[in-house]
Amino acid sequence: MKWHNIRTALLEASEEILGRRKISRKDWISDDTWGRLANRKEIKGKLLNADSETEKTSLRRQYWEANKSVKKNSKERQKNMGRKSSTSSIKCS
Repeated sequence: MKWHNIRTALLEASEEILGRRKISRKDWISDDTWGRLANRKEIKGKLLNADSETEKTSLRRQYWEANKSVKKNSKERQKNMGRKSSTSSIKCS
């Protein structure tokens, strides 16, 4: 209980002085990718709370597919952003 009070006081004071930290999104992460990330996170939560082994196996497969989808989508997006920046630098020259 004592630690909880100290922690709460420190968090409140730091938030009051420093303010909340703003989350900055990367340009190459599209809204579609953010949606896939949220879906993957939801599946992970279900997996952690699953009771039966068959349910866990099914959710592991879904998580694996969602993770693969997120990685593939973000790699493609990064490549496209890299191509756009290299062509724009050529046009500016």
